[in-house]
Amino acid sequence: MFPRQIVLWLSVVLCASACSRGDSIATAPTPASIPPSPAPLPQASEFRIVASTEGVIVGRTVALAVVAIDPDGRRRGVAAEWSTNNSTVAAPGGESGVINGVSVGSATITATFERTSLTYTLNVVPDFAGTWRGQYVVQRCTWISGPGSSYCRFILGAAIPFSLALTQQGQLISGTINFYDTANRLLTSGVVEGRSTASGYLEIGGTVRSVEAGDEITLVADWKSLLWQGVGSMTGDFVKNREFTNAFGRQKSREDCVIRSATRT
Repeated sequence: MFPRQIVLWLSVVLCASACSRGDSIATAPTPASIPPSPAPLPQASEFRIVASTEGVIVGRTVALAVVAIDPDGRRRGVAAEWSTNNSTVAAPGGESGVINGVSVGSATITATFERTSLTYTLNVVPDFAGTWRGQYVVQRCTWISGPGSSYCRFILGAAIPFSLALTQQGQLISGTINFYDTANRLLTSGVVEGRSTASGYLEIGGTVRSVEAGDEITLVADWKSLLWQGVGSMTGDFVKNREFTNAFGRQKSREDCVIRSATRT
Protein backbone atom coordinates (compact mmCIF):
# COMPACT_ATOMS: atom_id res chain seq x y z
CA MET A 1 0.00 0.00 0.00
CA PHE A 2 1.09 3.53 -0.74
CA PRO A 3 1.40 6.06 2.01
CA ARG A 4 -1.46 8.56 2.13
CA GLN A 5 0.85 11.42 1.08
CA ILE A 6 1.86 9.57 -2.13
CA VAL A 7 -1.80 8.89 -3.10
CA LEU A 8 -2.73 12.51 -2.70
CA TRP A 9 0.36 13.55 -4.74
CA LEU A 10 -0.60 11.18 -7.60
CA SER A 11 -4.18 12.56 -7.66
CA VAL A 12 -2.92 16.11 -8.00
CA VAL A 13 -0.47 15.17 -10.77
CA LEU A 14 -3.13 13.26 -12.76
CA CYS A 15 -5.62 16.11 -12.48
CA ALA A 16 -3.02 18.67 -13.53
CA SER A 17 -2.02 16.51 -16.51
CA ALA A 18 -5.61 16.09 -17.70
CA CYS A 19 -6.45 19.76 -17.26
CA SER A 20 -3.31 20.80 -19.18
CA ARG A 21 -4.50 18.74 -22.18
CA GLY A 22 -7.97 20.27 -22.04
CA ASP A 23 -9.62 16.97 -21.14
CA SER A 24 -12.93 17.13 -19.33
CA ILE A 25 -13.71 15.00 -16.42
CA ALA A 26 -17.22 13.52 -16.57
CA THR A 27 -19.32 13.81 -13.49
CA ALA A 28 -22.55 12.02 -12.71
CA PRO A 29 -25.59 14.28 -13.28
CA THR A 30 -27.35 15.44 -10.21
CA PRO A 31 -31.12 14.89 -9.91
CA ALA A 32 -31.74 18.64 -10.23
CA SER A 33 -30.06 18.72 -13.69
CA ILE A 34 -32.41 16.10 -15.23
CA PRO A 35 -35.56 17.72 -16.74
CA PRO A 36 -38.75 16.06 -15.49
CA SER A 37 -40.74 14.03 -18.01
CA PRO A 38 -44.13 15.57 -18.86
CA ALA A 39 -46.98 13.89 -17.05
CA PRO A 40 -49.09 11.79 -19.45
CA LEU A 41 -52.63 13.01 -20.06
CA PRO A 42 -55.16 10.97 -18.09
CA GLN A 43 -57.39 8.57 -19.96
CA ALA A 44 -60.65 10.46 -20.55
CA SER A 45 -63.73 8.80 -19.14
CA GLU A 46 -66.02 10.55 -21.63
CA PHE A 47 -65.92 12.60 -24.84
CA ARG A 48 -68.63 15.05 -25.88
CA ILE A 49 -69.37 17.45 -28.71
CA VAL A 50 -70.49 20.82 -27.39
CA ALA A 51 -72.04 23.62 -29.45
CA SER A 52 -72.04 27.39 -29.04
CA THR A 53 -75.82 27.42 -29.69
CA GLU A 54 -78.53 24.80 -29.91
CA GLY A 55 -79.03 24.60 -33.66
CA VAL A 56 -78.07 27.27 -36.18
CA ILE A 57 -80.05 29.78 -38.23
CA VAL A 58 -79.84 29.53 -42.02
CA GLY A 59 -76.96 31.68 -43.28
CA ARG A 60 -75.14 31.75 -39.93
CA THR A 61 -72.51 29.62 -38.20
CA VAL A 62 -72.24 27.53 -35.07
CA ALA A 63 -68.99 26.52 -33.31
CA LEU A 64 -68.60 22.86 -32.36
CA ALA A 65 -65.83 21.44 -30.18
CA VAL A 66 -64.82 18.06 -28.77
CA VAL A 67 -64.39 18.06 -25.00
CA ALA A 68 -62.70 15.28 -23.03
CA ILE A 69 -63.92 14.77 -19.47
CA ASP A 70 -61.17 13.29 -17.29
CA PRO A 71 -61.87 10.93 -14.39
CA ASP A 72 -61.32 13.78 -11.93
CA GLY A 73 -64.02 15.82 -13.67
CA ARG A 74 -61.70 18.27 -15.41
CA ARG A 75 -62.47 19.16 -19.03
CA ARG A 76 -60.06 19.77 -21.87
CA GLY A 77 -60.41 20.47 -25.56
CA VAL A 78 -59.46 17.87 -28.15
CA ALA A 79 -58.36 18.67 -31.70
CA ALA A 80 -60.60 17.05 -34.31
CA GLU A 81 -61.38 16.92 -38.01
CA TRP A 82 -64.97 17.70 -39.01
CA SER A 83 -67.21 16.37 -41.78
CA THR A 84 -70.90 16.35 -42.71
CA ASN A 85 -73.26 13.84 -44.26
CA ASN A 86 -75.22 16.59 -46.03
CA SER A 87 -73.33 19.65 -47.22
CA THR A 88 -76.51 21.12 -48.75
CA VAL A 89 -77.85 21.58 -45.18
CA ALA A 90 -74.71 22.17 -43.08
CA ALA A 91 -71.03 22.25 -44.03
CA PRO A 92 -67.72 22.73 -42.17
CA GLY A 93 -66.25 26.20 -42.66
CA GLY A 94 -62.69 27.43 -42.92
CA GLU A 95 -61.98 27.19 -39.18
CA SER A 96 -61.91 23.92 -37.26
CA GLY A 97 -65.32 23.21 -35.73
CA VAL A 98 -67.11 26.13 -37.41
CA ILE A 99 -70.20 24.83 -39.24
CA ASN A 100 -72.19 26.87 -41.77
CA GLY A 101 -75.98 26.62 -41.82
CA VAL A 102 -76.81 26.30 -45.53
CA SER A 103 -80.51 25.38 -45.72
CA VAL A 104 -83.35 24.28 -43.42
CA GLY A 105 -83.04 20.66 -42.30
CA SER A 106 -80.87 18.33 -40.22
CA ALA A 107 -77.35 17.10 -40.87
CA THR A 108 -75.08 14.66 -39.05
CA ILE A 109 -71.72 16.25 -38.21
CA THR A 110 -68.83 13.88 -37.48
CA ALA A 111 -65.75 14.73 -35.40
CA THR A 112 -62.76 12.39 -35.91
CA PHE A 113 -59.99 12.40 -33.29
CA GLU A 114 -57.57 10.07 -31.50
CA ARG A 115 -58.52 7.13 -33.75
CA THR A 116 -62.19 7.47 -32.82
CA SER A 117 -65.19 9.59 -33.81
CA LEU A 118 -68.35 11.20 -32.46
CA THR A 119 -71.48 12.38 -34.28
CA TYR A 120 -73.72 15.36 -33.61
CA THR A 121 -77.15 16.08 -35.12
CA LEU A 122 -77.25 19.73 -36.16
CA ASN A 123 -80.58 21.40 -36.91
CA VAL A 124 -80.55 24.30 -39.37
CA VAL A 125 -83.63 26.45 -38.83
CA PRO A 126 -85.46 29.52 -40.20
CA ASP A 127 -85.02 32.96 -38.68
CA PHE A 128 -88.20 34.13 -36.93
CA ALA A 129 -86.63 36.99 -34.95
CA GLY A 130 -88.22 40.41 -35.20
CA THR A 131 -91.56 42.13 -34.74
CA TRP A 132 -94.59 40.58 -36.41
CA ARG A 133 -98.02 42.11 -36.88
CA GLY A 134 -101.05 40.42 -38.34
CA GLN A 135 -104.55 39.05 -37.88
CA TYR A 136 -106.00 35.72 -36.86
CA VAL A 137 -109.46 34.25 -37.26
CA VAL A 138 -111.28 32.12 -34.66
CA GLN A 139 -112.16 29.11 -36.78
CA ARG A 140 -113.76 27.08 -34.00
CA CYS A 141 -114.86 28.07 -30.49
CA THR A 142 -115.75 25.58 -27.76
CA TRP A 143 -117.53 26.89 -24.69
CA ILE A 144 -116.38 24.71 -21.81
CA SER A 145 -118.11 26.15 -18.75
CA GLY A 146 -119.70 29.26 -17.25
CA PRO A 147 -123.11 30.75 -16.44
CA GLY A 148 -125.27 32.25 -19.16
CA SER A 149 -125.09 31.51 -22.85
CA SER A 150 -121.99 30.92 -24.98
CA TYR A 151 -120.21 33.98 -26.34
CA CYS A 152 -118.63 31.98 -29.18
CA ARG A 153 -121.08 33.09 -31.87
CA PHE A 154 -119.89 36.67 -31.48
CA ILE A 155 -116.25 35.98 -32.39
CA LEU A 156 -116.37 33.21 -35.00
CA GLY A 157 -114.92 34.40 -38.29
CA ALA A 158 -113.81 37.80 -37.01
CA ALA A 159 -110.35 39.05 -38.03
CA ILE A 160 -108.61 39.89 -34.73
CA PRO A 161 -105.23 41.72 -34.57
CA PHE A 162 -102.16 40.39 -32.76
CA SER A 163 -98.42 41.14 -32.60
CA LEU A 164 -95.26 39.23 -31.73
CA ALA A 165 -91.81 40.49 -30.71
CA LEU A 166 -89.32 37.61 -30.87
CA THR A 167 -85.61 37.09 -30.26
CA GLN A 168 -83.78 33.97 -31.41
CA GLN A 169 -80.53 32.21 -30.48
CA GLY A 170 -80.02 29.20 -32.71
CA GLN A 171 -83.23 27.22 -32.37
CA LEU A 172 -84.39 28.81 -29.12
CA ILE A 173 -86.97 31.61 -29.26
CA SER A 174 -88.48 33.91 -26.64
CA GLY A 175 -90.49 37.10 -26.69
CA THR A 176 -93.90 38.65 -26.10
CA ILE A 177 -97.30 38.34 -27.72
CA ASN A 178 -100.14 40.89 -27.67
CA PHE A 179 -103.80 40.40 -28.52
CA TYR A 180 -106.07 43.31 -29.46
CA ASP A 181 -109.76 43.85 -30.06
CA THR A 182 -111.08 44.62 -33.53
CA ALA A 183 -110.56 48.34 -32.81
CA ASN A 184 -106.83 47.66 -32.15
CA ARG A 185 -107.09 48.27 -28.40
CA LEU A 186 -104.58 46.13 -26.48
CA LEU A 187 -106.43 43.57 -24.35
CA THR A 188 -103.93 40.92 -23.22
CA SER A 189 -100.16 40.50 -23.27
CA GLY A 190 -97.67 37.91 -22.10
CA VAL A 191 -94.42 36.02 -22.55
CA VAL A 192 -93.93 33.21 -25.03
CA GLU A 193 -91.06 30.83 -25.66
CA GLY A 194 -90.32 27.89 -27.88
CA ARG A 195 -88.19 26.98 -30.86
CA SER A 196 -87.65 27.18 -34.56
CA THR A 197 -87.54 23.66 -35.97
CA ALA A 198 -85.59 21.86 -38.68
CA SER A 199 -88.91 21.21 -40.44
CA GLY A 200 -89.34 24.97 -40.82
CA TYR A 201 -91.94 25.67 -38.13
CA LEU A 202 -92.16 28.22 -35.35
CA GLU A 203 -93.48 26.46 -32.25
CA ILE A 204 -94.21 28.63 -29.21
CA GLY A 205 -96.48 28.83 -26.20
CA GLY A 206 -97.09 30.97 -23.14
CA THR A 207 -99.55 32.76 -20.90
CA VAL A 208 -101.18 36.13 -21.51
CA ARG A 209 -103.15 38.24 -19.05
CA SER A 210 -105.37 41.31 -19.10
CA VAL A 211 -103.43 44.54 -19.53
CA GLU A 212 -105.87 46.90 -17.78
CA ALA A 213 -109.31 46.10 -16.47
CA GLY A 214 -110.30 42.46 -16.41
CA ASP A 215 -109.01 39.21 -15.09
CA GLU A 216 -108.47 37.16 -18.21
CA ILE A 217 -105.86 34.41 -18.21
CA THR A 218 -105.22 32.76 -21.57
CA LEU A 219 -102.87 29.91 -22.32
CA VAL A 220 -101.49 30.13 -25.85
CA ALA A 221 -100.74 26.59 -27.00
CA ASP A 222 -99.96 24.51 -30.08
CA TRP A 223 -98.67 27.52 -32.01
CA LYS A 224 -97.29 26.23 -35.27
CA SER A 225 -96.50 28.64 -38.09
CA LEU A 226 -94.40 28.72 -41.25
CA LEU A 227 -92.64 31.43 -43.19
CA TRP A 228 -94.74 32.10 -46.27
CA GLN A 229 -93.87 33.78 -49.57
CA GLY A 230 -90.28 34.42 -48.56
CA VAL A 231 -89.06 35.43 -45.11
CA GLY A 232 -91.31 38.43 -44.50
CA SER A 233 -94.67 36.70 -44.01
CA MET A 234 -95.98 33.96 -41.73
CA THR A 235 -99.05 31.74 -41.62
CA GLY A 236 -100.18 28.95 -39.30
CA ASP A 237 -102.53 28.17 -36.42
CA PHE A 238 -102.69 28.09 -32.62
CA VAL A 239 -105.05 27.52 -29.69
CA LYS A 240 -106.24 29.96 -27.03
CA ASN A 241 -107.44 28.34 -23.81
CA ARG A 242 -109.27 31.24 -22.21
CA GLU A 243 -110.55 31.90 -18.70
CA PHE A 244 -112.27 35.26 -18.14
CA THR A 245 -115.24 36.97 -16.56
CA ASN A 246 -118.12 38.50 -18.53
CA ALA A 247 -121.49 39.87 -17.51
CA PHE A 248 -122.74 36.37 -16.69
CA GLY A 249 -119.75 35.25 -14.64
CA ARG A 250 -116.57 33.24 -14.99
CA GLN A 251 -116.18 31.59 -18.38
CA LYS A 252 -113.87 28.93 -19.79
CA SER A 253 -113.42 28.26 -23.48
CA ARG A 254 -111.13 26.98 -26.20
CA GLU A 255 -110.58 28.94 -29.41
CA ASP A 256 -108.93 27.26 -32.41
CA CYS A 257 -107.33 30.07 -34.40
CA VAL A 258 -105.86 30.41 -37.88
CA ILE A 259 -103.27 33.07 -38.66
CA ARG A 260 -104.68 34.83 -41.68
CA SER A 261 -101.55 36.88 -42.27
CA ALA A 262 -98.57 38.17 -40.32
CA THR A 263 -95.82 40.43 -41.63
CA ARG A 264 -92.39 41.10 -40.19
CA THR A 265 -92.01 44.86 -39.72
